[in-house]
Amino acid sequence: MTKMEELEFAICYAPGLVALFDIGFLPKLTEFHELTDEQYQSFFRQNPNSDPNIELYTLLPDDPKRQFDDDYNELRIVTKIELDFIESALEYIEEECIKSGKEFSCDEDKLRYIVSIIPNPETYTENTKFQPSNLKIVRD
Repeated sequence: MTKMEELEFAICYAPGLVALFDIGFLPKLTEFHELTDEQYQSFFRQNPNSDPNIELYTLLPDDPKRQFDDDYNELRIVTKIELDFIESALEYIEEECIKSGKEFSCDEDKLRYIVSIIPNPETYTENTKFQPSNLKIVRD
């Protein structure tokens, strides 16, 4: 990949990939729900300088095993723009996994595969379980 292609890749996919590596699985878009009126009110009380016209969503996974360990009273919130980036990243991941011809048993396998093919994966995976190791295998 040329430097220009890397830059284009980062512009198109960086925010979505960062979010997905942080989430740790590949959510369906239907699992993102716009905040309720009460949640919006709470958000604006905590963030009074935010644009009052902003669209906000939270991820509510269908599978209870995918629920977050976060404090029950806190929501992971994304803007409509961030959700659009997540959608683009999900499409990219699906396309690359199909092109690979490999079988993936779970989302984590797909995300690990993506780490192996994207330029500068540490940029997208910092502080996640997908962060590439700096360890090198040395054989005699």
